[in-house]
Order: sequence, then structure tokens, then C-alpha cells
Amino acid sequence: MHRLDRRLRILREKRNGAFDRDQYFLERALRSRAARKARHALRCNRPVVLITPRWSRSAEFLDDLVTDVKLGKPSIEARTLSLHPMHDRPVHEAWTWIVRGIVEFCGVELEGPAGQAVDRRGFRNVMRDVFGKVRTGRRRALFLHGLEYMHFEARNDLIQTFIEWREQVGDEARLNLLFGSSVDSPDLMIPGSDRVILADFEGAEATEALVEHLGPTDVERLEKVVRVVGGVPALLARLAEEAQRSGGLVTTRAEIFRALGNLSDEIRGAMDIVNSDAHLAERLEHLAQYGPMEREERDEILERAGLVQTVTWGRPGRVRVRAPVFAELALAATT
Repeated sequence: MHRLDRRLRILREKRNGAFDRDQYFLERALRSRAARKARHALRCNRPVVLITPRWSRSAEFLDDLVTDVKLGKPSIEARTLSLHPMHDRPVHEAWTWIVRGIVEFCGVELEGPAGQAVDRRGFRNVMRDVFGKVRTGRRRALFLHGLEYMHFEARNDLIQTFIEWREQVGDEARLNLLFGSSVDSPDLMIPGSDRVILADFEGAEATEALVEHLGPTDVERLEKVVRVVGGVPALLARLAEEAQRSGGLVTTRAEIFRALGNLSDEIRGAMDIVNSDAHLAERLEHLAQYGPMEREERDEILERAGLVQTVTWGRPGRVRVRAPVFAELALAATT
């Protein structure tokens, strides 16, 4: 069964059941909390800023979120739009790309070609016109992700124009936007928005993520995998895909690294970059050895590298190594 079909079946069973014995677990699961918070904000017609760490499989998360907001009430017409193709593209191409994407999604007519947005003033005028035409019909939400790949000037123009339009129309807005970015920045402080950090899977949630790909599998083998790679979504998905291809889920550290393929190279590359800076290497080693610690300025670089994450439970303002395998590599580099 396809993962999305399995996901739809799970959602329907949870909605139709009078009692769900897993409800307590579902309430505590961090990634599920992120999905609930985003859904609630969208149904309340509030913009969402989604911070998506490296290897978080944000596209998969947003695909599930699209399905959720379409099935729920009030029903919202939603779609994802990846900005990855805008990587290293000039600003005028980014302007045109955004205009075409939003015009197509909203189903409005544009006066003149999309390429008329050849400068900042032209882009903002075109977007005001497009936003102004979305007055009636079903509520819509466009999920923009990969914002870090978009030219900064185009990204800022889009955000500022959207903020101005929302301030004018208020709760009557029929169009909403979700801004997904792996890099947190001041320009993403959007008034009235809900800020959501896309957390990794935790404990049983990580095991469930493997089951969604593999179907019923020996729990002990699943837990062995989670004890190595933690709840990092991309690593779990890659191991599940390899298990489907080869017919078996690997559990030893050596087998797991081989199964990760190019992701293993990305992890080692990130570790090499960190280890080239003595201060960063020392910080990562301390986190690996002693566990969660109070946040420091240099942790922002380690977060962007995908190696550490903010602790969302207990005392605020702490960070920890994101996965056991990252901690092992950090400690091995110092021996």
C-alpha cells in the first residue's frame, strides 16, 4: 500500500473510532504537535511560518498537511509550491516564478504577462492586483517551502506585500500562505502568524514512521534502527526505502551507514566542516558527551548544519545533538 493511502486510512480510522487507545501518545508526539499547530492556525486563517531543519522531509510533511486541511472542517483548498528551482536564479526570474505560481493556484486572470514584474515596484504592483482579486470562493492556502533557495530581495518583496494586503483585508482574506524555510531569519517575523518548528520524530513516533513505509514489521528491529539514527525523518525514510528494495531492514551501524548511501556522505561532510573549526568541534563534542546544554551563539551554525536541535521539552533555551549516530561521530573524531 502506498504511504499516502496508508496515511489516509489511519486518519479515517482515528476520526471514526469512539476511543483511540493511542490518543495519549498522539498528543505527546512532537511532530504530530507541529502538524496540529499548523492545521489550527490555517483553519483560523492565520499565516504560518514553518522552520524546517535539514533532513526533516518537509515536503512529505506538507503533503500530509495538504490532505489534512482538505479533509477537515472548514475545508481549505491547499497546494505546495517548492522554491528549490529558484536556487541561484536571478531576482527577476524569482519574481516571475512567484507570480505564475500564485496566479495559477488562485485561478485569477492577470492583466498582461507574468514577466511584467521586471523590478521591485512592478512585482509588488502585480501581487497587490492578484491578492485583490481573491475575494470570493473557497478558502485557499499555498504552502511555499524551500524559501532559503529564493533570492532574498524577491522573498522580502513577497512577504512585505502579503503583510500589507493582510492588514487591509483582515479576517476577510480568502488566501493564506505558509512560509517554509530551513533558515530562520528576521524577515520571517510576520505579524499575526503562528511559528512552527518541524520537530524530528520522538520514540514511538519514529517507529510508527517506519511502519507507514514498511507495514507491520518486527518491533525489536525497528527499535534497533531508531536507537542508531534517532528520529531524523530523512534517515528513517531512506532506510525504509532501502528495506523495501532489498527485502530486509538493516540494524547494525555499519549496515545502516551503507544503506544511507548519499545521506551518509552528507552527514560526514557536515561533520568534516564542523571539525575544521576547533570551537564548533569542541561544542559538538561537549553536547555529545554531556547531553542537552544551555544555548550558545555558535549553536546556530550547528543547527544549520543539521547536527543539533532545540530541546522543546523541559527547560527552554537548551540544545542537544540531534541523533545518536551524530553523537558517536562527534566523539569518534576526538579519539
